[in-house]
Amino acid sequence: MSRSKNISGGGPRSEPLAFSHDIDLNLRDYFPYYEESNHPFKLTTGHSFSQRSDAKLVPIVGPARGVCLPYNIVFKICCALVQHGCIPGPVLDSKFYELLDPQRRDLASIEYVLEKLYYLKECCYEPVKWIPAISLHIIIATKK
Repeated sequence: MSRSKNISGGGPRSEPLAFSHDIDLNLRDYFPYYEESNHPFKLTTGHSFSQRSDAKLVPIVGPARGVCLPYNIVFKICCALVQHGCIPGPVLDSKFYELLDPQRRDLASIEYVLEKLYYLKECCYEPVKWIPAISLHIIIATKK
């Protein structure tokens, strides 16, 4: 008999994973925050946020056309923010990258915003709204 499992990493920074298996396996040995759910798992068609369609396990993210970001900023977005669940990959649109464009903003404030995103206690599902709000706080604080 094939059993279907939904695995969640526990907490708002995780993405669910569903799979079926025929072996007796204690998933808690491999996934410490494993939760079993009997809710239906529905896949919906969407768009890929990865720049490469052949990237199966790790998405390859990068700036939108017309935005030139330094490697260290792209690395922080992909390897720190997306891979650690601080921001979901599908929100990486052209508006997001434009907010982090060093030709439009001070590099120090961009790095500050990325650090703040990393240390948020929850996943930021609307960074395009959040970044201008935190940037306004930076401007106000520097004027005092």
